[in-house]
Amino acid sequence: MSKSTKLIPVANTDKESRTADIIFIHGLGGDALDTWRHPNNKQDQDNFWLKWLGKDFPEMAIWSLAYEVEPARWKGSTMPLVDRANNILDLLEINNIGKRPIFFVTHSMGGLLVKQMLRNANDYANDAWQQILKHTKGIVYLATPHTGSSIASFLKFIRADSLTSVSVKELEAHHPRLLELNQVHRNNPIFNQIPIKVYGENKPIKPIGIIVDKTSVDPGRAKVTPIILDRDHISIAKPESPADRLYLGVRHFIENNISNSTQYSASHSHKTQMNLRDLIKNGILKELANSCNDKVVAELLLNDINFPGHMRPIFPTQGTTLGYWQEICQQIQNGALPSGNDLQSLVDAAADYYPSNTIFQDYRS
Repeated sequence: MSKSTKLIPVANTDKESRTADIIFIHGLGGDALDTWRHPNNKQDQDNFWLKWLGKDFPEMAIWSLAYEVEPARWKGSTMPLVDRANNILDLLEINNIGKRPIFFVTHSMGGLLVKQMLRNANDYANDAWQQILKHTKGIVYLATPHTGSSIASFLKFIRADSLTSVSVKELEAHHPRLLELNQVHRNNPIFNQIPIKVYGENKPIKPIGIIVDKTSVDPGRAKVTPIILDRDHISIAKPESPADRLYLGVRHFIENNISNSTQYSASHSHKTQMNLRDLIKNGILKELANSCNDKVVAELLLNDINFPGHMRPIFPTQGTTLGYWQEICQQIQNGALPSGNDLQSLVDAAADYYPSNTIFQDYRS
């Protein structure tokens, strides 16, 4: 029987005033709820870490994604990663995800799905999908094979050598699609500014061995060190209690990064309009030139603030972008935006795209 693709509400999802959406995404052959439940806690259906997060973060919604991604064709249907990514983006849009900060917690292939979703959101001219990308403030990867896994190990693990699904084939070690996807996330400034936390497995599933080795679990991001846990590929997604090392680490990651994405306290807020002189004085203009030195990023920022397309200067193909951003700021001061001549909207847009940039965060509204 095929599984229904849906977003399952777990905790606090009915609160219109919620400050964030935390979405759990299982991997190959997984289940929206059982993937995350420790076997010692199965008699109490509410005693698992999605519920614990709901109690620790009562102002955040906890969801779990149910979708079909079977290892063998005889067990159910599946679809290529690119198509599934579009399918899930549409589902999130229907459920009004993308209007507040988003955190994804992923297991195995679920991490690859999120990476493909964000890439599709960036590539396609869909405003709602681009809002999902813009509001993604953190991703947790649990044993995600960023460059694939040994196909022999996977085939033995799923016991379906001759009837493997397209999803299994895409997980082959060093599969060109996975290598390209990983390169995009490593090198594109839109993606490599999103905070991530990476965990890997250290125990084999007998008699198969390690499913995702230390090389593949490493996404290759600067300043990101994978944390290897004494768990196998399945148990890594099942913390036993709120005192579990994994649970505490994920909770800390969310807590730390939600503070970077929400508005600062009154002591950091700006009561007066921000003008070009403020941007120069506080180093914001220089930081725009340093960080937003990619044409794609520049276009996304300007789209977010509704900067008219016919008024945009030509993006420089070489050298500094300081003059480009100074001209943009000058035009905003002269009334180019329908919302007025305050440069604060540009700073806020940059802060949304670069949540770890302290200059943009310090001067957001």
